[in-house]
Amino acid sequence: MTALVCERLITNLERLQLCYLATALDTSGTQATQPPWAYTDVRDRLIAEAVAQRQSRRVKTALQLAAFPSRKPLDGVDFAFQPSGPRARLQALATVGFGDRTDNLILLGPPGVGKTHLASALGVKAIPCGDAAYFTPLDTLVKQWRTAEVGGQGQRKLKP
Repeated sequence: MTALVCERLITNLERLQLCYLATALDTSGTQATQPPWAYTDVRDRLIAEAVAQRQSRRVKTALQLAAFPSRKPLDGVDFAFQPSGPRARLQALATVGFGDRTDNLILLGPPGVGKTHLASALGVKAIPCGDAAYFTPLDTLVKQWRTAEVGGQGQRKLKP
């Protein structure tokens, strides 16, 4: 690839807001000149890197917007601590199938049984799968709804 073509390509990638491809282009361009690389292989690799970069940014942004109090993994949930909990149901939720049905997940129970940890862990697991997640304590949710109700927007606030 000539210097002029490379420069034009990098400029166009930046105009398309694909700056990460411009940096990956140098590595892939060098590899493309060596056998057994074909142009389709190089394009495939560049596009795969673009998809991975966008997915990474989407997950990072979604995790920030979700407002989880912690990002503990689901593996850290101590079922022995709360043996009366519906373990089978919780493990079924871990498959993140409720996101496909656009259901909300509400965990109720006494303080200190791990609801926050569980909710955060399920949300952290759901976001990379493409689902949306947002954590809010019940008292905050009720305050937001009451504020909306006073402003005449209560029923609208309840709709998804």
